[in-house]
Amino acid sequence: EEERGLHRAQRRGAARGAGAHEAVRGVRQAHDVADLVCGDAFLARRFGVHSGTPLRTALRMCPDAVFLPLDRAAYEAASQEVMNVLRGFTDELEVWGWDEAFLSVGGNAESIATSVRQEVAKRTGLSCSVGIGDNKLRAKMAVRFAKPGGVYRLGAEGWFGVMGDRPAA
Repeated sequence: EEERGLHRAQRRGAARGAGAHEAVRGVRQAHDVADLVCGDAFLARRFGVHSGTPLRTALRMCPDAVFLPLDRAAYEAASQEVMNVLRGFTDELEVWGWDEAFLSVGGNAESIATSVRQEVAKRTGLSCSVGIGDNKLRAKMAVRFAKPGGVYRLGAEGWFGVMGDRPAA
């Protein structure tokens, strides 16, 4: 727990030291072919830096960014804590990665989403965003609009109004 808090403090300090840029996590691929950005910071996105961007390219796009090494053990531990919180809301939990899961819930989805965000914050000290949809695709798209740290609903009735003018790729 203290280790995770230290990482958070280091990221905040690094972000302040980098001026307008936040820290960006990077990872060396297993084959040492390329260094890639594995988690982008919201401020770095303004410069076009996203997950999957080669670090060399990211450095050119955002030269003042601070790149932190990936701490796989810390992410796995934090992920497990968050998933344990989510299991308290439903038996129908589908984990898709360290920071992504789908829950099937009944009742008022917005109220449940707010409770999820509050409980995750209380029990882990982490923030999360929640996308609500009538299927996984819409929930996945909705979470993009919920970031950072919010709740957004995207269903069939509002799909074209929100997504209609956006490029397909």
